[in-house]
Amino acid sequence: MQMSPGVFVSRTSTGEWEPDTDPPGEVQVLCSGVGLQAGLWRPIQGVTPEPVRWIPPTGEVLVVL
Repeated sequence: MQMSPGVFVSRTSTGEWEPDTDPPGEVQVLCSGVGLQAGLWRPIQGVTPEPVRWIPPTGEVLVVL
């Protein structure tokens, strides 16, 4: 949810997470616009392979929390 221009807030309730396939897990999109998408990704026990092997597309940035 956009609270003010450029400021986004998200809640991480289980109902808001959606399946993701690359790599397998769940994703929650925080904001999506022209040329930009930001969100959260999390692994799913028993679904996401360990270790996670993923090559990000060109121009993608990954921040690990």
